[in-house]
Amino acid sequence: MFWRCFYAYANPNTPPPSGAHEIGGYFAQWGIYDRNYKLKDVDTSGSAKMLTFINYAFGNLYQKNGGYECDIVNKAEPGATNPNAADAGTGGGDAWADYQKNFGSSESVNGRVDTWDFPQSDPRYGSGKAGLLKGNFNQIKQLKEKYPNLRVIISLGGWTWSKWFAKAAATDALRKQLVSSCIDVYIKGNLPYDSSSNAGGDGIGANVYSTASTLTGNSPAARGSRTTPSIRTTGRTTRCAAARRVPQAARRYRRAERQALSADGGDRGRAATRSP
Repeated sequence: MFWRCFYAYANPNTPPPSGAHEIGGYFAQWGIYDRNYKLKDVDTSGSAKMLTFINYAFGNLYQKNGGYECDIVNKAEPGATNPNAADAGTGGGDAWADYQKNFGSSESVNGRVDTWDFPQSDPRYGSGKAGLLKGNFNQIKQLKEKYPNLRVIISLGGWTWSKWFAKAAATDALRKQLVSSCIDVYIKGNLPYDSSSNAGGDGIGANVYSTASTLTGNSPAARGSRTTPSIRTTGRTTRCAAARRVPQAARRYRRAERQALSADGGDRGRAATRSP
């Protein structure tokens, strides 16, 4: 499942691509199941060669360490059948689709099957602490290798998964905690190790995502906190139908992201936080 939308450049300090527009859309994590739409289909359909970015949908936030953090888990979403349930949005996730599922040669972007473990010459072989990247994340890397100018951005939240946005933005400390955790998972690629699939580990998911994020707050709670759909931190003005002007809560997230990324990598921090 893939939705396209268009973004107009609004940053004079960044050279625009050909035509002065970006073309991109959302790749739905769950589309690999019933719809059988994989990252390879983005390539073979001809879409990939026209895109400048893809938003991967979605990442979730969790109550952790006295605040709210990015993480990746395997758990059915409590609110999947009832968005108004008291525990809706409190812990769903699909790590299997994200980075644990093996794709066969006929399903993969580069035509090679996912392998179980590192080569025996690699010190991580058989360690029980790290395994090769698999799933959609590995397919994203393969797509980016084929199309070097394509950026892939993690989208956080959306509907019941926007439950914690307002609370996570309440204080400077909570915002920094959230941003730091998201950088750890999605930029540094420190994915929770899963022994059953031998996937994940420190740094295994690095270079999958660009240093930017999208906050997708469609829930009533998120709207109440003025966190609105399709909030991007890459400095472009969106023309997607659901988008609105970047609100106060999003600016707080962006400011925290700038501080955390700048401390972690200088140029990467500046590249990720251009103002719209």
